[in-house]
Amino acid sequence: MEFKTGYNVKPESINLLGEVTFTDGTNSITPNQKECEAYGYTYDEATGTCKAYMFNTNLNANVDNANNVIRGKNNTTFTGTNNTYVIGENNIARGLSRNNIIVGSNNEIDNSINNTTVLGTKGISTADNSIVLGGNVGIEMAAKKAGHKIQVPFTPGRGDARQDQTDVNSFGLLEPKADGFRNYIINGKSNVSAEEKLIDKAQLMGLTAPEMTVLVGGMRVLDTNYDSSKNGVFTKKPGTLSTDYFVNLLDMSTTWKETDKSEQYFVGKDRKSKKTKWKGSRVDLIFGSNSQLRALAEVYACKDSSDKFVKDFVSAWVKVMNADRFDLRLN
Repeated sequence: MEFKTGYNVKPESINLLGEVTFTDGTNSITPNQKECEAYGYTYDEATGTCKAYMFNTNLNANVDNANNVIRGKNNTTFTGTNNTYVIGENNIARGLSRNNIIVGSNNEIDNSINNTTVLGTKGISTADNSIVLGGNVGIEMAAKKAGHKIQVPFTPGRGDARQDQTDVNSFGLLEPKADGFRNYIINGKSNVSAEEKLIDKAQLMGLTAPEMTVLVGGMRVLDTNYDSSKNGVFTKKPGTLSTDYFVNLLDMSTTWKETDKSEQYFVGKDRKSKKTKWKGSRVDLIFGSNSQLRALAEVYACKDSSDKFVKDFVSAWVKVMNADRFDLRLN
């Protein structure tokens, strides 16, 4: 393109987001509004950029839509939305669509949507060959915060059932009484302790004692308690895949005392100052009181165990994620 009369800049390139970069013949520059509009483009005052095209943040199309980038929230794509990149939250992709990437949270894809990738949290996929990577991506990010660059293995091929495809009454009978991995337990008296229920659940999932130990420690520092409580979150950096859980659990400067007669929950206080440092459950403290489990916890509490901890956690995580994939050959 030639320079327009009266202007010493002209369009140079357009990126994926529709932003136009200009050039003076030597250097790349961002044009002002007058320069942008002189070449027939739209100037976005909100971002101070020159746009070749603008995005519709609420795409509701019943015709083919190809090669789109959609930003914002509450977007819906229908029939024939192909090769589309949707960014934001509360997005829904439906109907004979292919090769899409949806990034954000609370996104849903269904109804014959193939080869679609969902990145974020609380993603729902009911489509063939679709990928819900929220958990894996979260672990990779948490490991990165701890100084480890990893890639969590993932095997596609499974879809989640929608609410209308679920027999609530039938599944209600299968509701667990406890899940020590997320510090969940139904209130009430029981002849079986919380820590025994943890071991029972671990063996049902085919986990070894070391795998159970590393999973609990990792889940705690990732702050994944079912009720978002801080019980067992023995770290000042929740969301970081570190060995803090084991280091602080075994710290001899902390004394533990039950909060009530049920002896389900405990408070850890500094031995000298008596100030409260941590809160934990029976499940957490068993890794300090049981000799076999304590020996495993001490391995991960070592200063040089960070790499081993991350590696072992990822291995145990993948094992659990693939436990019901009977179409796969598991080690």
